[in-house]
Amino acid sequence: MTIIALEGNIQLDTRDEIDAYLVAFFPGTGAMAQGGRLLSGPAGVTKMNVFGGVAVWEMGLYDTEVRPTTMSAFPDGGLIRYNIRFNHDQGGLYKWSRQLVVS
Repeated sequence: MTIIALEGNIQLDTRDEIDAYLVAFFPGTGAMAQGGRLLSGPAGVTKMNVFGGVAVWEMGLYDTEVRPTTMSAFPDGGLIRYNIRFNHDQGGLYKWSRQLVVS
């Protein structure tokens, strides 16, 4: 599964393994400009466990007191493991795939 946030952020609210590619590419306009991020949800998860991939507009290499960043949201780090099944160049693997677009 690939989950794409066209605007805003993706909130991760579980310590369980996420088998998906998470994309938050909403563009910011420069440093500290509110681009798409992967953030911890209301449950306060501090460690991520993703088997797929993560693509975000900004990870956060700046003052986190202004607003949370992907790096500050997960102070215990975690795992992001690449899943080859998300490579669409693998011939024949995706002939039965479907799309769902929610707006």
